[in-house]
Amino acid sequence: MVSWLEVKGKLEALDRSWQELYEKASDHSSQNASLNKVISFLASSIDISNQSDEWSCINMSYHILNGTVKPLENLLICVRIDASVRYQISGKYLLATDRGGQQKIKANWKLLEDHHNEDGEYWFSYLGEKVNRADRAEPLPLTLTWPAKEKYRFKIDAFYYSNRDEEGLPVDNPLLLNVTS
Repeated sequence: MVSWLEVKGKLEALDRSWQELYEKASDHSSQNASLNKVISFLASSIDISNQSDEWSCINMSYHILNGTVKPLENLLICVRIDASVRYQISGKYLLATDRGGQQKIKANWKLLEDHHNEDGEYWFSYLGEKVNRADRAEPLPLTLTWPAKEKYRFKIDAFYYSNRDEEGLPVDNPLLLNVTS
């Protein structure tokens, strides 16, 4: 049987290891913040079906980390989707027609244009405050779904715009999906 002193010693060692890990993560975060650039990337997972009565989907989220000294304000995101098949897009964002008092979901992004855009461009405005140094904007979660097909292609590009990047800067890792059964 393990004594209380042994358990206490192991808990203290565990607490010290967590503290060391926290300090290492803090050092790494502050080093990244000193890179003096904004990092934007897409995180995604893909579920592809080959059954004709099922749907395939891409779950993704757009992340923006401000590694600069100046805050990011008036944050906009443009997501461009070039697809060879018809798809549906959804996510946790407000539609342009939503009114402040009628919100059914709490969202940090708002779709600026009509939900269906012929050019495959979707513009989102950040509803949160400015994004300070070493801080990140709340991610924009999106889901694309389409019926299972034998061949299809998706190219997903995204750009963020802010008070400092008025010309827009591209996402660090655009997504390309090419299925040729």
